[in-house]
Amino acid sequence: MTIENYNDYIRRDVVSKYNRINVLSDGPNPEEKYMPSIKKYYNEIKKESVFKYKMGVLFVGFYMVKRFNIGEFSADEEESIIDDVIFNVKNIDELIKLCDDDIWNFSDLLTVNSIFYSLDYTDKRNYINAISDDRKKVLNIFPGFLMDIIYYLNTYDKNEILQTYLEFKQTYNDEENVRKDTVSFIAKVLMKLKDKDYYNYKFLILEMIEDLYKYIVFLIDSKTLNDDNYEYLIKLIDEDLDFFIKIASNRIDLLSLILRGFLNYILLSDDTMGKINKYFDNSSVNKKYIKILKESQKLKKINN
Repeated sequence: MTIENYNDYIRRDVVSKYNRINVLSDGPNPEEKYMPSIKKYYNEIKKESVFKYKMGVLFVGFYMVKRFNIGEFSADEEESIIDDVIFNVKNIDELIKLCDDDIWNFSDLLTVNSIFYSLDYTDKRNYINAISDDRKKVLNIFPGFLMDIIYYLNTYDKNEILQTYLEFKQTYNDEENVRKDTVSFIAKVLMKLKDKDYYNYKFLILEMIEDLYKYIVFLIDSKTLNDDNYEYLIKLIDEDLDFFIKIASNRIDLLSLILRGFLNYILLSDDTMGKINKYFDNSSVNKKYIKILKESQKLKKINN
């Protein structure tokens, strides 16, 4: 089965429409047909629920192509890229305003993205690697870029979860929604990751469980746990960790539960972290955790 990157699915759809516009605009006075068609298409996608996400995908494609090709142009051409208004947007709302104000900006996005979409897997991977120094900047503007990173670079660890949370937090200040959106976004990423690279998926889940297990057991024993689902989670992990990893790969509710608990854990205060670690200094409590830790480490060595 071929797993398609969701961002590439959007690119395919957009570029297909762009190519049709070019074909229909062919002939005498093409500009008279081209720009009205581009404007009509832009107004159509503005009505879509995924409009802002689509614009983010287009920004990423534009940025990668422009950034990759710096060094291939003359000094004047390079300066024009660096000064390009699209290249320097700080968020997707700013990009949308540029296209609202001047439809040629949207046309430029489509043209450049048609170049990126036409590349093969290896070239796309090279383009993504080429902006490694700018990765944080691009993710801050469009967190959905993470889909491309995972698909083409096949690397993802628990630190990316915190980074994604911080990026969402920069977008709005509602903590409840920031956590909810972080969990929802990464759960979908994990569902795709387990098809693309099951070992990376398994490794990441095990990393989270190693931290989450201590946190939940501490809450249960201190009678401060306010979600019975986590008692069920610990029970499943205790019974058969390997089996749990497998069933979680097809259960977005379990993945969301793990992510929600892990996110709560990594955002704990230093004082609470210290209390948890001190609690596990108790040998009888720690014995159970060490058993899970050893099993997790063993499973990490099995590359499947």
